[in-house]
Amino acid sequence: MATTMKELYDAGLLATASGHAGDGNLHVLVIFDPDQVDIAHKIINEMSRKAIELDGTVSGEHGIGVSDKRDLLPFELGEDTIDLMRSIKFALDKKGIMNPDHIFKIDPTENRQPFA
Repeated sequence: MATTMKELYDAGLLATASGHAGDGNLHVLVIFDPDQVDIAHKIINEMSRKAIELDGTVSGEHGIGVSDKRDLLPFELGEDTIDLMRSIKFALDKKGIMNPDHIFKIDPTENRQPFA
């Protein structure tokens, strides 16, 4: 965490972290200008990948939704697990109307950005 906070500071980003020591959740809030989006995403993605490498998760208690975290799920869980989750979703929601594109993309080849 110290490494990530230093990287954020060195990049000129304002950040703070809080969490729940009992269950190991960590929440990082990064404040950045529009021209800093790329560097903020890069550093946060590196932090998330490090958490996964240490047997952590990117979801915590707040879930995945349509955030950038869903792009890290294949790295965390593996493509086979995501494909299984997608097949269960399709079995229960044949029309694809229940929270489409939440947790994983309905069409994994689609490159649409959330809320774009």
